[in-house]
Amino acid sequence: VKAKTVEAVEAWVLEARARLRAGAARAALDLTSGFLAQHGASAWVGRMKHTAADAYVALRQPKEAAVALRERVDAATAPEARAAIGALHVRLADADFDGVETKDDLGRSVKQRNVQRALASYRHALEVGVAEGKRIHVQERIARCLEELGQHGEASGVWNDLLAAHAGKDGSADDAMRERWLVGRGRSRLHAGQVNEARADLRAALAAHPRGTLHMEILLLLGEERLRRAKDQKDEVAFEEGVTWIRRAILEHRSDERAADAQKRLAVAYEAQGQFEKAAAEWSALVERFPDDEAAPEARDRQAAALAKAGRFDEAIAAWERFLAAHPNHPRWQAVRQQVVDATFAKGAARMAADDRDGAVAAWRGFAAAYPTNAKAPQALLLAGDALRGAERYEAALEVWRQIGGRYAA
Repeated sequence: VKAKTVEAVEAWVLEARARLRAGAARAALDLTSGFLAQHGASAWVGRMKHTAADAYVALRQPKEAAVALRERVDAATAPEARAAIGALHVRLADADFDGVETKDDLGRSVKQRNVQRALASYRHALEVGVAEGKRIHVQERIARCLEELGQHGEASGVWNDLLAAHAGKDGSADDAMRERWLVGRGRSRLHAGQVNEARADLRAALAAHPRGTLHMEILLLLGEERLRRAKDQKDEVAFEEGVTWIRRAILEHRSDERAADAQKRLAVAYEAQGQFEKAAAEWSALVERFPDDEAAPEARDRQAAALAKAGRFDEAIAAWERFLAAHPNHPRWQAVRQQVVDATFAKGAARMAADDRDGAVAAWRGFAAAYPTNAKAPQALLLAGDALRGAERYEAALEVWRQIGGRYAA
């Protein structure tokens, strides 16, 4: 924003120098870039050019770079000067977006990202001016930053601008660019709630780029759009369509690292629909196909939980026991062990609800035998006795109740 008073212009210059002296070279460069873009004819231009050059030195150590910049910045409006400063902003932004190698608290190598700062630098680069060959890269990165920051409506506008400017018959975009931009706009529109427009974009991308590099993402997004409609409008047809798209993505891209997440999405979708047997089958498929994936422990746990909700307690208990054997050091080990106990107890009530009185009695007595010190053991025997009494098997009921007195009289 252009300063409107003489005092404001001078304050801008002084702040840039103060930031530099305080060790905030990047902030100083941001200020000088904006100043040179807005006040190219100001009497302060010389001072700001020196601050910009010094900031460049602080950020990019080699003295030759600073000398070259000073030689090229011979006028505030010189394209070469703006391009040099703009290129620096792009390099800094790329580092923030892609991540800088650092160490975490455990000494492991990780990439530290700062998407918000990257977005600011990319925007500074466009404001100052970048080489035409870099401009598309910067616009794409701005769109991706906006998506990551949850500003999907604004992101779709950037993708749309790229399509409008370069993707026509006479445009400069190649097929890969057109695919990226169309998928980007569709993805942004989907997350912005513009589902009809998103579906149109994604179907157009699939038709125009049937073997494109983003083919799997297109299929997954088409599936996600249908599942969202199914959830919002209780649309069973849309749900089945969504499942079909995601299953197709898995089948056609088995070796893709995203296949495990897609399998998980199917399982979660079935859980949300209350289709627990199908959910369990998808969790089982995830473990079978990707046994070493980081999601495998969760998949085993949720497979068992889904089986329990479907009333298949023996299979649920077996699945949880496989979890306990396969992941002895997992943080959820104790919780899963308790789920085995809970499922063993719940099996009796489920059998009783299914009018399987003998099965209920066997389940409750089995619980008391397997977990005699559990606080629910006396209750299990009491329930077993009640079930026998309800069947007019009074002697058997009394025998079970005597066990309560004998074991738990205290």
